[in-house]
Amino acid sequence: MLSDALQKKIESAVVRIEGKKGRGTLIHGEFVLTAAHCIDCEYDGTMFQGLGQHLETVVTQDGRSFRMAPCAVEPVSDIAVLGEADDQELPEDSQQFQTFRDSTEPVKISRMRFKTEEEYEVYMLDLQLNWIKGKLIRFGIFKHYSVIPINTEGEIEGGCSGGPIVNSDGQIIGVVANFSGDGYQGMIPIAHLALPYWVRKRILDKGPLWVN
Repeated sequence: MLSDALQKKIESAVVRIEGKKGRGTLIHGEFVLTAAHCIDCEYDGTMFQGLGQHLETVVTQDGRSFRMAPCAVEPVSDIAVLGEADDQELPEDSQQFQTFRDSTEPVKISRMRFKTEEEYEVYMLDLQLNWIKGKLIRFGIFKHYSVIPINTEGEIEGGCSGGPIVNSDGQIIGVVANFSGDGYQGMIPIAHLALPYWVRKRILDKGPLWVN
């Protein structure tokens, strides 16, 4: 079970993505991890870096608002990364993000690998920021893109997409993504495997994001 301290830490790092009313999570103080379908723009279904002048409005738990730019979107795995807006072009947005970054502890991403057909206990937030426990099970033959459905003890509604799914240590293992049926409340990618290598390298170059 997540401790109260871990719950509060993660909750403070969770933001709202205004475009499609999804969520995201501050990781390593410099990026926001979310789901690709939470990005309010048109794309052709393939992975890409940057979106020109496209910006996403992000709102923190204390009501601070600023715009961020998509660094990478991987629609196949339904995962995306937002980065700080340019401090010369959008100084107010950049300053607001820096204030949020400096006052909030980022959530780390787990490097754990899931064994096929074994169950793992995970946690996620509902729309009212209540914690819901779920069970994750991996199946499929592909190392990086196997489907990982989650069966939860509570309801995951629209608007929860992009929010963090964490293990008992409070480390992100994925984001709330496409919903399914037959008792499953969602399917998620494994964050550190689903992100393209060049995105992971960029994040790694910024400092010690990954945890053992």
